[in-house]
Amino acid sequence: KIDSELASVLNSKTKVSDIDSDVLNQRAIRTITRGNFFETLISKSIKHPKSFVLCMDFSTESRYALEWCIGTVLVDSSVLYILNVIEDDEYSSMNLNGINPVTSNSSLNGSSSSNLHSTQSNSSKSYASNERTRVKNVNEITNQVQELLKLTKLQVHVVIESCHHPIPRHFIVGVIRHMSPTLVIVGSKGSSAIKGVLMGSLSNYLVRKSSVPVMVVRNRLKKASKKTHFTNNVTSLRGLADAKID
Repeated sequence: KIDSELASVLNSKTKVSDIDSDVLNQRAIRTITRGNFFETLISKSIKHPKSFVLCMDFSTESRYALEWCIGTVLVDSSVLYILNVIEDDEYSSMNLNGINPVTSNSSLNGSSSSNLHSTQSNSSKSYASNERTRVKNVNEITNQVQELLKLTKLQVHVVIESCHHPIPRHFIVGVIRHMSPTLVIVGSKGSSAIKGVLMGSLSNYLVRKSSVPVMVVRNRLKKASKKTHFTNNVTSLRGLADAKID
């Protein structure tokens, strides 16, 4: 009963920001703050809270990874960064050729001008479509995170980002090196080691290239052990998903 009441109070104090969509840089960001997160950091003089990076692609495995992260490893006064990186070859080719459909107002003579304007028009439509996709993904992740946090007593800060990039795994590794999080969590399709290498899976790539520990969540266990105890879960509510860990 006490746990349920605490969870109810924390849920009422959850703050969800508006989505900050940056069309030029092809990304959309939102934050979720639950409980007295910042006040706790100040009162405890925590300058560098524990941080976790989770890769989300909406696969079944990545959903299990999110449940496992929130239900098992996430701790009070920590920050969870959820990255949804979408591969975008067109964005890469346009910028490599010096064409920016969002800001470019240049014009050329003859057929070259017509072709450029046609290319810019098509790319502008693509940019608008990409933005809608990113906003949709951020909203979907927000709903999943809120539903899972309701089952816990956590006071945490969550940053959700959806972006387009020509080589997603390179971008994710760059983020990891820049942030140096406590742990990186990624889902896996459960492929064998050699098959994963041949297919160039993200999980295998991160395990080899990441500068910090990586936890690979394979899938949900068919039956959880009776002795299993998740400290984050509210005891009077249904627990979060268990998962196999590589």
